[in-house]
Amino acid sequence: MRAGLVYFLLVFAAGWVLGPLRELVLVQAIGRTLAVLAEAPLLILAMVLASRWTIRRLAMPATLGARAGMGLVALVLLLAAELAGGWLM
Repeated sequence: MRAGLVYFLLVFAAGWVLGPLRELVLVQAIGRTLAVLAEAPLLILAMVLASRWTIRRLAMPATLGARAGMGLVALVLLLAAELAGGWLM
């Protein structure tokens, strides 16, 4: 559970930084679709690095169940944050 929370926080922070940069800089320069396509590899890299760091830092077992559980917790937290953000806006 803790690993999923840490993973979520790291990836959410990366999105929190990259999102405004995309909207304020890239969208005006290259358009919305290309801006999202330009941001996607950076977010994927952030996800990979965050998952590797979390697994090492919290000494997660090398089992599919433990690591899938971490990702599932992070996904549920991300969906909750997205719904809350959409509801509050």
